[in-house]
Amino acid sequence: MSIPEAMSFLDLDVHLRTPEAGEFRGRCLDVEPIEGEMLATVAFEMAQAPLLRLGATAELEFRAKEAPDFSVNTVAQTVLRTDEAERRCYCFRGSLSQKVFLNLLGRRRALRTHLPPNALKVSVLDLGPEPPDAILHDVSAMGLSIILEAAHEERLFDRSQLRIAVRLPGEEQAIEIVAAIRHRRLLGSGVLYGLEIEGRIPEFMRAQDKLSLYVASLRDQGAS
Repeated sequence: MSIPEAMSFLDLDVHLRTPEAGEFRGRCLDVEPIEGEMLATVAFEMAQAPLLRLGATAELEFRAKEAPDFSVNTVAQTVLRTDEAERRCYCFRGSLSQKVFLNLLGRRRALRTHLPPNALKVSVLDLGPEPPDAILHDVSAMGLSIILEAAHEERLFDRSQLRIAVRLPGEEQAIEIVAAIRHRRLLGSGVLYGLEIEGRIPEFMRAQDKLSLYVASLRDQGAS
């Protein structure tokens, strides 16, 4: 069943059930492909958040707030947990049918914000003492996509993470970030890397917060 066109991930409730923890209700933040499966990020208010160990499985039901007939179920494994002051986020790894997954992935693209190439300065620190600049493709609350010359893939093809430096407008110092490479593909004469910010280490959590605030401000400007 497809998601209505005007709907985004933020319109999806996630009902989580486990035999040990019981039932909980969260909010879907993102769904993305990883090694032929899906990686779903779900946020729970801290006061009502489940306490799950990494590796535990849970039944997830995605429900649309504005479309009562939309419901997607899957069993997924807990692979990442992030604790913040007011919420707890988990990443769950599981499987969905190709049709449902493509619909969810289509909504993921709607959450990304495309910027002019020079809106943010992004450098790839893993590529030497004089790191090359990347072309910014888009940003979201979860990460960003960058484009590098295809020749750099020779040095990056076996990496699962990248160290990058991002300079936000008005900031004197760049934010250094470790990001997981979630997907890569040829784009014209370059390679596009889809990066998710690592959120388990405090410094990187603060970097993600800054990027999230910046993305939110861009969306506010676009809505005004």
